[in-house]
Amino acid sequence: MIKKLKEIFYKQKNFDDRMFFIILVSSTVLLAFSTVLTIYENISKYAIYLLLGVDVCCIASFIIAYVFNDLKKAKILLYFIVLFIFIPLSYFFNGALMSGMPLYMLAATTIIVPSLSGKKRILLFLTISLYYVSLIILSYYLAGTDIIFIPKVTAEYTTFDYSISFIICGLFIYIMMALIFRAYNNEREKNLMALQELKRASTHDALTGISNRRYLYDTLEAMGDDVFSHSNYIAMFDIDYFKKVNDTYGHQFGDKALRIVAGEIKRFTNEDIGEIVARYGGEEFIYFMHAKNNDEAYKRTDKIRSNCEKLKWKEKDTPITISGGLIHCSDYTDLTHMMSEVDTLLYKAKSCGRNCICKKL
Repeated sequence: MIKKLKEIFYKQKNFDDRMFFIILVSSTVLLAFSTVLTIYENISKYAIYLLLGVDVCCIASFIIAYVFNDLKKAKILLYFIVLFIFIPLSYFFNGALMSGMPLYMLAATTIIVPSLSGKKRILLFLTISLYYVSLIILSYYLAGTDIIFIPKVTAEYTTFDYSISFIICGLFIYIMMALIFRAYNNEREKNLMALQELKRASTHDALTGISNRRYLYDTLEAMGDDVFSHSNYIAMFDIDYFKKVNDTYGHQFGDKALRIVAGEIKRFTNEDIGEIVARYGGEEFIYFMHAKNNDEAYKRTDKIRSNCEKLKWKEKDTPITISGGLIHCSDYTDLTHMMSEVDTLLYKAKSCGRNCICKKL
């Protein structure tokens, strides 16, 4: 039973629907306890019949909401019939001010607050509060009169009923609020995860999983003059004859080639020390790296080129090669000029026969 209720709870699409589920379940359990208590006290047959009717309405609301998937009708049944008809009548049938029903009325007023939003919440809260206060005032003036549906009760009954009602209402308000906070925390964690995914989507390339051009520029600009440090180098790679690869073997294979080449460059990237591999656009990649000297930077860049050439492909016999340009960041003082220069070296490598690295160190 509990497992099934959990499944229904987690199937709810938004926070408001989850709140209604919590309120409906809490109300059903609360009213079931109240019904058992009323039967035990046997103060009024009208009260027993009425509470049994309330229980049926709660169960009906549950069926309408989660079997027939009509939350709107379920809310109407629960709020307007139960709150405005059954609970007020139960108030009189159980002894009015001499019973613990005012506590149930307070609980009912409390639990509707988190179930709605905006003007609906304020309007319903004020309406039901004024309605219940009016009933309490009315019952005060009717006290002592000989009205058949208001039972005569003893002081002992009043003490017992208030004590039990306080325990039941307090316990279930506590449980309901605990469930609401739990649902809120779950919703908050879900939203935080969605924000993290959104942030990642804005800074990473969806196809290859590596950083995108926006992240590259944002990071390099945030570094300021540190970009032009003596230990920093930038390489730009481009897959040779990529359009021909796409046209010959199809775009799915082209996407696969992009992912694998990106992964090969990423293997050489140490993000913990600030190195970046990013898809610059189309079949172009940027590799921002740290190296001790020019020789190390060139060897690493050429190793990436060599590894890509050695890759084996089920779809084609000939290798896929890449060309690249390599510069030393310390030779520049302007980011735009630096990126333009490495781009020029890349196209120089292509004009020199491709599958090579042109450097300016």
